[in-house]
Amino acid sequence: MPIARCTDCGQGRRYKRPPAEPRCKPCYRLYQLYLEKSLRDERKRKKLCALCGDGLSPHPIFHCVACGAYHAGYQARAMREKRDNSPAYREDERIKVRARMRTIRAERRKAGINTWGQPYKSATWQRKAVDREGILAS
Repeated sequence: MPIARCTDCGQGRRYKRPPAEPRCKPCYRLYQLYLEKSLRDERKRKKLCALCGDGLSPHPIFHCVACGAYHAGYQARAMREKRDNSPAYREDERIKVRARMRTIRAERRKAGINTWGQPYKSATWQRKAVDREGILAS
């Protein structure tokens, strides 16, 4: 059996029939990863879908309409499974959402606008806004 040297690392391997570019298994895996990365980069540059190679839709960054819909569904399912498997993760997520919404509501309340971004119309809220301005001014 001939001994062919790996084109990347130079180690000798025995092959029954040497390939055109002999590579050992670790170097072949790295080469495959490099090819995938270069293909991904090329598709990004050409604005093609990362999965199928079609043109991108206006909304997703990396996927066409069909692949984007599949990917979104897959991610939602994966997150649902993650929440189902871990009550601690679910509780942590709940606490973070609560804190985020508390800050958003406080900012809106200080600005005197409701959830839809419109100013409060009732006399009570207008009085509170005036009182708050009076307190802040003094």
